[in-house]
Amino acid sequence: MIKCLSAQGIISSTLEKELNWLREQRNNIHLRRVSLQENDREYDKYSFQEYNRARDAVNNLNDVLLKYFYNQI
Repeated sequence: MIKCLSAQGIISSTLEKELNWLREQRNNIHLRRVSLQENDREYDKYSFQEYNRARDAVNNLNDVLLKYFYNQI
């Protein structure tokens, strides 16, 4: 879908890069039983910078899609 959106010119190459990074992050998440030990919690595995980068990518995609589809109506 990322390639399709990029090929149609709906998303920029910068957003394509960010979405591919986010997809790679998602692909590395594995379901597992998490213990109650502090050092084993999932939120410790990602930095605030990575969280903010992921949030920004999703927000940017949402903005682009809304703008694109509202212009198609």
